[in-house]
Amino acid sequence: MIQITMGLLKNGESSCDIYREFIEDFSLTLDPSKTYDIGIDQSTSCTGIAICPLDKSFIAVIEVLNVNFDSYYKVQLRNFLKTILRDIPIRYFIMEEPLGYLTGKRNKVLSDLKKYLEEVKYDLDVNHFDTTSPPSWRHGLMPEKVQGDRRKKATVIATLLEMYPGFSNLLPYCNEDTDGLEALGIIIGYKARHGVDEVGLKIIGPKNTRKQAISFFKYVDVSSGDYESIMSEALRVPKLVTTGRGEVKVKTYNEEGNIYVNAKMSLVDPFTFTIVTDELDVISTLIRMGQSPRPNHMLFMFTVHKKYYSDSMIRQLYSEGFYPVLFQ
Repeated sequence: MIQITMGLLKNGESSCDIYREFIEDFSLTLDPSKTYDIGIDQSTSCTGIAICPLDKSFIAVIEVLNVNFDSYYKVQLRNFLKTILRDIPIRYFIMEEPLGYLTGKRNKVLSDLKKYLEEVKYDLDVNHFDTTSPPSWRHGLMPEKVQGDRRKKATVIATLLEMYPGFSNLLPYCNEDTDGLEALGIIIGYKARHGVDEVGLKIIGPKNTRKQAISFFKYVDVSSGDYESIMSEALRVPKLVTTGRGEVKVKTYNEEGNIYVNAKMSLVDPFTFTIVTDELDVISTLIRMGQSPRPNHMLFMFTVHKKYYSDSMIRQLYSEGFYPVLFQ
């Protein structure tokens, strides 16, 4: 037996509409002319789903409760996601990683569920899929010091209700872990952590990884002011050398770390392209390249995971004016 509880908060409303049905009777039709961000708090007992259209006309938080702990829950859950999210454009589809400190059977069950649910992205119109750890998205949701311990659910829920007080009347209907609201925190925190709504996806990832990266730098004159053409030309060769190998992810530079840290964090993707915006990092890289800072110039950085580059790629990029640096 699987029960669906949904809180639907329309823009400008002081409280949310509440719907509760068994999964066989629940239906939700989303407008395919809108684009959505989706957050998932996955669990074998109660999975939370947050649906946020980019036009901010409403927010829906859903809890899929496994009432009798049925063994076919994960199949039903995946089919439910495919049903309610089919035929809509999805910008970001973000799932929470299982907690790192979990061990034994519980960790294996959650890891298996995560892998199973990840497959749903291939059946949906998803622009960008990612997973995020609880510390990462909570840092995005609550970047400054908050009242209480931000590692605790109570602090997360208090923060979300401060942002969206209209969900207060949903609390009596929520599962004890408030998974639906937690899913809302996941997508909001991820977007804030990565700067999505302001400047695009920011470089975020493990800083202390043994994986090796090679970054290619090019110092470009941007005095024409035609940034669209400049960016298109800067991306031309990186896209050419990666054809058939994967997508070049364009992200914004993370000034919380230096050039080495950005190169390492970029390894969550095979190919990452960014503009180095920290002045000291620009100067230190130019010194390595044997160049001096010049007005109206930008430093582009194209980072490749070591297992994805080849000698021919290096030669081609070098012939187009890209300077290679290995980060071990």
